[in-house]
Amino acid sequence: DLSITYMNPAGDRIFGCHFEDMTGLTPFETGLIDTDRDIVEALHARLKRGEFVPPSVASNNTKDGRKITCEWINTPLMGADGSFQGVLSMCQDITERRQNESALQQAQKMEAIGQLTGGIAHDFNNLLTVILGSAAILADDVEEPDDKALAQMIEEAALRGSALTHRLLAFAR
Repeated sequence: DLSITYMNPAGDRIFGCHFEDMTGLTPFETGLIDTDRDIVEALHARLKRGEFVPPSVASNNTKDGRKITCEWINTPLMGADGSFQGVLSMCQDITERRQNESALQQAQKMEAIGQLTGGIAHDFNNLLTVILGSAAILADDVEEPDDKALAQMIEEAALRGSALTHRLLAFAR
């Protein structure tokens, strides 16, 4: 019935319970398992047939109600006659590792966004430099007040674009 026959002190530390409290209980009766029953029963059926299954990651509960992520390695124990005797289950709490991996992925995404933003800002700044220079030349070369006003509007718009570029570069950093 896959009831627990032994749990070492590491299991006690991971789940916050004592071996004596778990003896004779199935994984579902312990309250520590947080995986769909069908998935666990299918895994156990494979193990009962003597199949080796790849390591798996599952959500588990601790006795004090915390959710943890565990990596499980389950090995079928077969008798000399080939009959199923039980399962050796080894568990490692990988909650912190998963959180660190998630934080690293988030940091990498932010770095990529920063690099992209910085590249676009630099390219845009190069375009604005040409526009500002051309607007200054245009303002010097024209006599008509309307043309001078138009050149001044171009220059002001380019300066606002330049301020936006500086904000984008600050964001990228």
